[in-house]
Amino acid sequence: MTDEPLVTIRRHQDIVEVFRLAKAMRGLTNEFVDDVGGLTKGHTDKILGPTEFRSWGPTTFDLFCELFAIEFRVFIDEAAAKRMADVWEGRKRAVEISETRRISVKLIEKAKPHVIASMARAGGTASGALRTGSQGSEIMRKLAKKGWRKRRKAAHRARMRKKVNQE
Repeated sequence: MTDEPLVTIRRHQDIVEVFRLAKAMRGLTNEFVDDVGGLTKGHTDKILGPTEFRSWGPTTFDLFCELFAIEFRVFIDEAAAKRMADVWEGRKRAVEISETRRISVKLIEKAKPHVIASMARAGGTASGALRTGSQGSEIMRKLAKKGWRKRRKAAHRARMRKKVNQE
């Protein structure tokens, strides 16, 4: 056993590479890791495979460390510490944020339902402020009537299906 690190990790992708390397060093297959680790079939391939379809969470991280018999140790990166000294002292920003940076499609898709719901709430609040109390009551009465009509139709369809199934 040596105290020399096998690899240096500076980013998330490096950890995935470590897991791949450790799995290969032990001669383990993805199917074996799924089976022994109690994971669903194909889960390891989705994390460590070429597509990296899924990311790993804390439970999977712990499981992989145990199954591959590896541990992570932290050392001070002297070169990075020198680069960050001014940032830590508040003299400059670590990363300059550009107005032209692209936002990933995945992030946009994740945010879309929240943005739409927020806009709908704002629109509902604004239109509600323009209505009188009686107009609001009339709208709510119509919506309730429509809801009950839907429920009656659904109940009727269910009764008809049950009747047909009994025959």
